[in-house]
Amino acid sequence: MQHSHFKIVHVIGLRGIGGVQKNFCEYIDTIDNQSKNHTVVTWGEVDDQYSNLQIEVINAKKIIGFLKLILYLISSKRIVHFYNNFFSIKVLALLFLIPVNKVIIHERGAAWNAKKNIFLSFLYRKISIFIANSNASKILLSQKFSVPASKIRVIHNGINTTLPKISRKKIQSYKQIGFIGRFDLAKGLETLLDSFMILTKEYKKEIRLLVAGDGRLKKCLKEKFTSDKIKFIGRVHDTSEFYNNIDILVVPSIREPLGNVCLEAGLHKTPVIASYIDGIPEIIENMKSGILIEPTIEPVFKCVDADLPLPEVVFSAKNSVLAKPKKISLSKLNNKIVTLLENTDLANKLAKNLQIKVLDYFNIDRYAIEIEDIYKEIYNEDK
Repeated sequence: MQHSHFKIVHVIGLRGIGGVQKNFCEYIDTIDNQSKNHTVVTWGEVDDQYSNLQIEVINAKKIIGFLKLILYLISSKRIVHFYNNFFSIKVLALLFLIPVNKVIIHERGAAWNAKKNIFLSFLYRKISIFIANSNASKILLSQKFSVPASKIRVIHNGINTTLPKISRKKIQSYKQIGFIGRFDLAKGLETLLDSFMILTKEYKKEIRLLVAGDGRLKKCLKEKFTSDKIKFIGRVHDTSEFYNNIDILVVPSIREPLGNVCLEAGLHKTPVIASYIDGIPEIIENMKSGILIEPTIEPVFKCVDADLPLPEVVFSAKNSVLAKPKKISLSKLNNKIVTLLENTDLANKLAKNLQIKVLDYFNIDRYAIEIEDIYKEIYNEDK
């Protein structure tokens, strides 16, 4: 950072593997020479994969850490940047009870399942700026929670476009479809599994499904969908190897604020079939840089998790309105999968166009510059 007389405090959970954590770590790597001006506050312990972060990490669950967070919030020399935790009861209570100076709320998906309440409107005036990771997130914040549009800035996520290295696809005797993400209702994995079970009976060529990730629905999904053509590989740290082992990435999300996996697939020139919902169309243009399928089916599931229900509304990107969540049609999904499996030229064209878009715009350097501009904007408000 150029403004060395004030510092940035990032309040973010560093447990598990998710788009928020990965994006943050790549951002910290990008501003490595200024990392001494940045501090991380977490609510709990830090997973081993984040232990090499070259930045101070404070645990707010400990008394000293919690007191430090309060001091940071009160300080006029620090900007406190909250990631995806504005709707947490403890964060809301903290912001309500103490005077705060420079606070950023970075919306990365938490708003979809949060409930609207009158209490929130009293806090908006205490927030300097809301950052939305997509226009869909901005619309949700504005329409569902009445956040003043003048306080919201859209900054699309960026990924490291130099690492991991982009390599050629491995030559295999079969075509492989891929999924990577959390195993919860909103990610739509059950839809893909249902689709694939039908496809293996109807499609005459050898195909397989590679499923990466973990989550609450794992046990149920593995029990309901048994096939020697489906391989669950758990969490993957080397996503490059995953993308280089698949021919198509399917993102059948029912809710998706932006879709980092689409960016990663684009980096590796992997064609994407995804739901036409929320922020995904801000990455993928249908039949130009991927294939989009509009969700039209009422969601009914074999595996249900009451702790992580579907949101009340999602952003229907095609109609530009908030609407009830739906899932994509199995027949439409299978039709699009077969289209790409049978048309290599089309698949390559879509993948190449997506890669160009990721390299040109969805890179971590652009993201870091836009984040710094927000910090400058907050700093200059006091001048």
